[in-house]
Amino acid sequence: MLSKSLFILLILSIFYSCNNKILKEETTILQEKKADSLKKYVLQISVKLTPKSRVFIQDWKEYQRLSSFLEDNKIYTPEESLLNAEELAKLTQELKDSIRIEELQTPSVKIRLNVIHNEALRIEDMSKISIITRDEINTEYGKIYEAFSALNSKINNNLNQKELNEELEDFINEITTIDSLNLDTILDKKPIKFQNKKLNDSKILKKLKIK
Repeated sequence: MLSKSLFILLILSIFYSCNNKILKEETTILQEKKADSLKKYVLQISVKLTPKSRVFIQDWKEYQRLSSFLEDNKIYTPEESLLNAEELAKLTQELKDSIRIEELQTPSVKIRLNVIHNEALRIEDMSKISIITRDEINTEYGKIYEAFSALNSKINNNLNQKELNEELEDFINEITTIDSLNLDTILDKKPIKFQNKKLNDSKILKKLKIK
């Protein structure tokens, strides 16, 4: 009888130990998941506008709103990025439809605006999917910042090209003006040279007659 009781106690002890171990493991997993859900990630806009570019597009309000949104949400959790997905998609749509600056109405700029909007739509789609990993969310959200950096780079390049074209145009105008002035000066001087030649010829003839 005693032996049977000891056996039962041993079984209960093993069962309790196993249950306690499982409970601890489950608790650890839950704690890790909770800690992971609170983990913040950081993204950066790698290419910023130059001071001249900032002045150049200062009245492009839709750009300013999206830029502010990305700056405000660059420190985020994947869950937060999904919660903000609808607003992000709206901002990128407004940006895409609002190019009013003539120098930026080019295919290369429009392509970059479309890329930003398409990436935002993918984030919005992810917010409606029940099973999706945090890594997938992070990857897609990071593409928004990459696309926005590419847009900034193109704006900087377009403005640099605009300034280069203006400088070239000014240079050509200056050269044309100088050439025109030189031509006028040459034309003005020709009659004088001709008259002097006549005078010199007359003096030579006179000297010949004297001789």
